[in-house]
Formats: sequence, C-alpha cells, structure tokens
Amino acid sequence: MAAKGSTMTGRILLAVLLIGAAAAAAAAQDAAERAYFVPALQPKHKDKPPVRGWADRRVEEKLGRGMVATPGGEGKVYLGWRLLKTDPQSTAFNVYRSVDGGEPVRLNEDPLTATTDFIDAQPQAGRASAYWVRPVVAGREVEPSEKALLKAGAGDKPHYTSIKFQGDYTAQRIAVALEEFQVELKARVGFHAP
Repeated sequence: MAAKGSTMTGRILLAVLLIGAAAAAAAAQDAAERAYFVPALQPKHKDKPPVRGWADRRVEEKLGRGMVATPGGEGKVYLGWRLLKTDPQSTAFNVYRSVDGGEPVRLNEDPLTATTDFIDAQPQAGRASAYWVRPVVAGREVEPSEKALLKAGAGDKPHYTSIKFQGDYTAQRIAVALEEFQVELKARVGFHAP
C-alpha cells in the first residue's frame, strides 16, 4: 500500500510541475502574440488595389553607348561600349582616340563587327586621352558616341576613386548607382564611429 501511495504522490507532483511550467510559459509570452495581434499581420494601411492585366508598353531607359576606357594592364587600355536595341543587326564600329585634345586617330583597320570592346595596345603613356566610337551602318559612319576620358598618368593604376573620411569612421552602407557606366556616390552613407 505504501508503494501505491508514493506512485500517486509522484503523479500529483508531476501534474503540478507541468501546470506550473505551462503557467510560467504563458506569463512570459507577449500578450499580443497570444492574441495574434502583430502589426505585420494586421497592418494599419489600406490594401493596395489588385493589379489587373499587363502594362500597355515596356518602360525603357534612354541609354547612350556607355563608352568606358580603363587601364588594362601591361600598359594597354581596355575600351568598352554598348550595342543599343535600336542598332541594326549589321552595325559595326570604328574606334577613335584623341591625345591632349589633338586630331582624332582611328585605331582599328576594319570596322568591328563581332564585339563591343577593344584594346588599345599602344596608348600614349603619360598623356590625357579621349576615346569614342562611331557606328558604321550600311557602310557609312553615323553620330559618334560620348567620349571616355583617361587622365594623364593613369598608367596601370586601378580605375576607381578612393574617398577618405574625416575622422575615425567606417562606412556601414554606401549606395552606388551606375549611370552610363560612371559610378556616382549617392548622398546616403551610414557612418559608424568605432
């Protein structure tokens, strides 16, 4: 009989412990979570109207050639540009360079048809150079692209701009936007002082 009483006492003790643990968990839980009243589940703004159908036309940016010139290593200059959606399939390109504002020199013998990049293997070291392309359509050159400038003394240095902060800061968030392949640093920069 004594064994039966200890088993009963053990069961009662276990039940009390389980009820106590459940009560402690319920008290520790946020009341808003118990009622499923979380702002993300019940937003205060009105729902947006449903979208029906498709756009009438595709929104497209007006892009230029995006001409770039960057040191390519071993004293060479890498040039790149865009092929535009409006270019005829047979469009070719002639590549030009002007040194220190002088007369332009065509760098390729035949118009380029297979690619939209070019390597200037013999740039004018230590002098400012401007590069551009002229599309060739139906055997005739048309309007030139914008010019890509390579500063004097660019050499084989990495092609980026380093920005030093005033003070002992590290950047947390920096927004960078590409516009015609020229990187612009946007105004929003989050700073963290160590």
